[in-house]
This record gives sequence, C-alpha cells and structure tokens, in this order.
Amino acid sequence: MPTLSLTLVVLKEIIVSLFLLSLIPLIKKNKYITDSSIIGKLKILFVCGLSIPLIFFIFGIIFPEGRDDYTKGLVENPALNFIISGSLSLLIGALCILIILMLYELVMFNRKRLFVTNFKILIFFSIIYVLWTNFKGFSSGQIPKDILGTGALPLSTGNVIDIIVVLLIIFISLKSSWVAFLNRKQKFTILIGSILVMVFLGTAFNNPIKNVSSYFSLSVGSLQHLSFFFFLIYTIFSFINILLHLPSAGIFDKKVKQLSSLHQLSRSVVSVLEIDKLLKEIVNHTYNITNSDSIWLLIQKDKNSPFTIGASKNLLPEDKSLVNLDPEGFLNRTIIGSKSSLILNELKKELFISGISKGSLIGIPLISSKLGTIGILYAKKNNNYGYSGDEDYILNAFANHAVVAIENALYFHDSLDKKELEKELAVAKRIQETLLPKNIPFTDAVEIAAVNLPCREIGGDYYDLIKIDEEKLGVAIADVSGKGIPASLLMSNLQACLRTLSKENLSVKEIVSRINNIIYENTDESQYITFFYSEIDTKNNRITFCNAGHYPPILLRKDGSEILLKEGGIVIGWIQNVTYQQREIEIRSGDQVIFYTDGVTEARNSAEEAFEEWRLRKVIKENAKKAPKIIIDEIIKEIKIHIASSYQFDDLTLVIIKVQ
Repeated sequence: MPTLSLTLVVLKEIIVSLFLLSLIPLIKKNKYITDSSIIGKLKILFVCGLSIPLIFFIFGIIFPEGRDDYTKGLVENPALNFIISGSLSLLIGALCILIILMLYELVMFNRKRLFVTNFKILIFFSIIYVLWTNFKGFSSGQIPKDILGTGALPLSTGNVIDIIVVLLIIFISLKSSWVAFLNRKQKFTILIGSILVMVFLGTAFNNPIKNVSSYFSLSVGSLQHLSFFFFLIYTIFSFINILLHLPSAGIFDKKVKQLSSLHQLSRSVVSVLEIDKLLKEIVNHTYNITNSDSIWLLIQKDKNSPFTIGASKNLLPEDKSLVNLDPEGFLNRTIIGSKSSLILNELKKELFISGISKGSLIGIPLISSKLGTIGILYAKKNNNYGYSGDEDYILNAFANHAVVAIENALYFHDSLDKKELEKELAVAKRIQETLLPKNIPFTDAVEIAAVNLPCREIGGDYYDLIKIDEEKLGVAIADVSGKGIPASLLMSNLQACLRTLSKENLSVKEIVSRINNIIYENTDESQYITFFYSEIDTKNNRITFCNAGHYPPILLRKDGSEILLKEGGIVIGWIQNVTYQQREIEIRSGDQVIFYTDGVTEARNSAEEAFEEWRLRKVIKENAKKAPKIIIDEIIKEIKIHIASSYQFDDLTLVIIKVQ
C-alpha cells in the first residue's frame, strides 16, 4: 500500500492543529452554567465521551489491519487518503475539544480563581504535550506512547510534561461542587452513567483501539488520549463525591420541597376570603405536602356547636371510625386538651379504633388567639409510621397561616370588626409606604427603574436601593410572610437591619446571616422572609449577592445569555445561625439584572393559568435594548393582558438595573 508523502502528512497536521487551536478561545468565552443546566452539560459530555470510542470501533472493523507506521494510509489513493484521515481527525478533535469544554464548565461552577488559573496552566501544558507528541512521532516515524502509556501507570514515558499534565488534571478534578445542587433522582442517574463511563473508558484504555486516532493524526491522537484521561479522572472523583452526598440527598430534597411548598400554600390561602373555597385549599395543600392518602378538616364555628367536616379529600368508608364530630371524642378531646398535635403511627394497636388493619394518623389543632380552637386538621396514611417530626413541624407552621386565613374569611363574611380591620390595613399601608425608597439613587454607571404594586391595601413585598458609597450600590428585594400590621412591622425590622448593616463593611453573606438571626430572635416560627441582597461594585463591574430563598433574579447579558442568581441559602427567620453562601459575577456594559417577586410570575387569569417565568423572560428579551422603565411598563402591560378581568392575586414588585 502506498504511503502518504511527507508534505501531505505535515500539511494535514498543520491544518488539524490550527483547527484545534481555533477552538480553544471557546473555553475562554464560555458562559458559566447554572444549577438548572447541569444535567444538560452532563448529557453532552456523556454522548461526546462515548461517541469517539464508537467511531474507533467502526473504523476498526472497516480497517482491521494495524498500522504502526504513522505515514501509512488507509486507501491506495494518497489524495483520497488525505481527505478521509484529515476529515476524521477534525471530527474527533472537535469532539475532544467539546469534552474539555464541558469539563471546564463543570469545574467552573461556582467559580474559584485558583481553579481558573490552574485550568489555564493545564491548557498551556496540553498544547506543549501535543507539540511534543508530534515531534516524537515525526522523529521516529512511529506512534509515540501517549500520556496513558502501555502499563497500569499513566507515567510510563517518564517525561516532565506528562507528570505536570497528570497532576493538574487530578487537582482540577477535585472541583465538583455542582453535585450539591442535584436531587436524589439525579444523583442516582449520574451514578449509573458514571459507572458506564468508567467501564467503557477503562476497557478502551486497555485496548489497542485507543491508538486509532493517532494513525490519522498525531495531534488528534494526543488530544484524544489527554481528554479521555481527564474525563475518566473527573468521572471517578465526581462518582466519589456523589456517593458522599447520597446519604443526605433525600433529607435535603425533602426539606427544600417542604419549605417551597409552605411558602406557596401560605401565600395562596391568605388571599382567599370564601370560607368553603379556603377550606378546600387548605386540605388540598396538606394532601400535596404530606403525600397522605386521605385528609379531612373539622371546623367548629363557635364553642356551642359541634364539629363539622369543612372539607375533605379521599375520605374512605373505613375512615369513619376516625371521624368523630363530637368535640368530646377521644381524638378531638386529646388534641383540644393538649393544644398540640397528635401522631399515631400504628392505628391497629389503638383500642378505640376498629376496622383498620394498619395505618398512621396526624392531627393538628387550629387555634385562634381570639376564638380558641376553631378546627382540627387530620391526615392519614395507609402505612404504619407514615409521619415524623418533619411533617409535624411543617404542618404546625402551615396551621398558623391557615388559622389567620380562616379568621379573615370569617370576619369578612360575618362583617366582624370590619371597621377595625380596615383601620388596621390603612395603618399597615402607611407603614409600608414609608419603607419603600422615595428616590432612586443616581449614578452614571447604572440605570435603575423600580415599581411596587400591592394587591390590596397592604402587601408583603419590599425592595430597597442603598447607596453604600460612591462606587457601591446595595440592592435588596424581599417577600414578607403574612399581611397587615404584623407583616409591615416585620418589614420595618428588616429595613432597619439592612440599612444599618450595609454601612458596616461586612460581606454580603454576613449581612444576610446577621439579619436572619435578628429576625429569628424577634418573630415566631410562622413568620419568615424570602430575601435577596446584592452589592453592585460600579468601579470593578462586579455584583456580589446572596439569595435567601427568594425567586432568583435574572442576569441578562447583552448577548442574550442568562444567569440565574440562586446561590445563598434558605429563607431568613426560619432557622438560627444559618451559614449562607455568596457569589461574585462580572457585569458588563449592556447587561441587565431583573429583580422580581412571585406576584409577577404567579399572576393568574380566570383559567388559573400563571404568567410564569418563561413569559417574563420573553418580554424582557423582546425589549432588552430599551430603558429599564420602559421594560417594566411592558412587563406590567403583558401581565394585565394575561390576567384580563381577574383580580391581582399578589403584590407585584420589579426592579431592573442596566449597566451603562
């Protein structure tokens, strides 16, 4: 079989090398991923990583003869051989670059300066490694040993470049912080994928097939060996990290779901004033948050009347021995007397219950400060030991919100203390008006617009714009639980803390942590705040932020890409001494940051369809080149079109900051 001329071989290597070098800037221009895009990046990495060995196997079948001489071709015609081997080299090289790009994005999740520097050093030595491999190949006319060598250890070539590259890859592979943002199901899926990758790559490393790409191009061959080694090492370390996180994954997912559900359902029930509809809302939310088999809510409208079933879900005939409308019934009497919840995890063993073979039950009293015990919320599961302290805690917190909502509904329908309620709301409205910024701080570096539209006389939304110094601007947005004067006072407390701490030269996460402890010490467990605080450094063009359970603001780049500002921790006022996280991101001219509350995305029409985040993003992108004030006007216009004749479901707050 004829051989390729040395001129064609060199020309092919030059073309391939230039092509690969042209792809390197893609890594530098890479947009940082968010936790919502992690799975997508992992899928691309998985497909690319397994595509190259598949290509090798196919060509191994087509061209079964081994070729140790680098200059030998695949077909008789030198020109055709040049086209085939060159095209295949470019394809494999592009896939290898894509693998490195995906690994870079995973490593740079929650960016750390040390890893950025180390990755740049790795790229530099990788280029040296490829050039050195070409030199050895052309000098000997044979395929040189790659970074993986031929034995069990990856350092059989013994040169310094190999050692540096291997050590850098191992060190960089320690960075897999994205694992903490995966739920339990995703962790299991990635564990299975990691095993497949390790088995497949491990098999490929011990098979001559790994040298196939080197027959076509030494540059691609060395890049392929390097990228596969990087992929394998990173997979191994990520696999170990996931295993370490797995035991706590279920608990973490459950806590997040409960906190999110509590916020959503508490916001929902306080806005409903029709008593029958309200009771159904309470039952439905309890059913969803506890995954119970049946729910019923007993209501006692006054102390002289018996309990009635205000609402129920999936109440079966076999549950009749549990449903006792007499306040002196065993279950009711026990809960009312103790004024605390009751959990029975083995109903079969309870002497007063008949006809139930197994199951568990929890009962939560609804206690009003003015009316006493106005109801009992029951939930039942068909399996034993279905309820724990977590459900008890979350349902008691929800019960506090439900009591306020029921009280408001009863007051509304019976016109009890109507004038007093109106007076209280008017006072609360005046308090809130004094808390919101009167004027927007002026700065040449950014353009700012903001709006707050309460749903009724008073709402729980809050935002603030604080000029810390001539080069730094503090931006906060929050959603306070509850309504009326209590919510306004809590909002006032939040503003006072923020205004004071923002001047103390503290980090963003320290400010949020201190506010959390202050709110926790001065409120009961039913009150909390979703809170987002950021500081914009106009001199260095950076935004540093901490998100405490709030809807993540959107950083919209000038080129149309987006970053969700999620890093932080749980809502403030819920748990004491929480360790919050903060993140710093570069902002550039033309970038915009959109802060909003749930009243924007949860605005509903008569068909109960929410406005949702995708509509918000669509409006923002369509008007991205306009001034922030015009963008806000367009968003409000679209929301009004969406809800049509329906009433405004929740407070609506928007703040948009555009970098000049």
